Amino acid sequence: MATEVSSFISLGEEAKAFLEGLAHTGQPIKKNLAKLLALKDRYGTALFIQALKRAMVHKAFGAHYVENILHQEKSPKQNHPPVQLQRQDLNHIRLEEPLLAEYDAYILKR
Repeated sequence: MATEVSSFISLGEEAKAFLEGLAHTGQPIKKNLAKLLALKDRYGTALFIQALKRAMVHKAFGAHYVENILHQEKSPKQNHPPVQLQRQDLNHIRLEEPLLAEYDAYILKR
């Protein structure tokens, strides 16, 4: 759970404030963080942070509130689930934004 917390907090002050509010609600932190990070991956960081801000304005702390805000206002950036690897430890690696240009440059050199 420590990696999920640090990944979430690394999103900025809004994420930290949201996590503090979530902690005061008595909801399961681990379950909410997993859902929140999946939402960030699905909708993108910028839209996700906007949804966090809106949820905090209404004191709506919980992944289901953020999901509802994103669902009502935005369309997902991607509609496919993330790839699941056989090694579970690799499934927990989080990148802020993929750097596809570096991948393309590597492939073109070959």
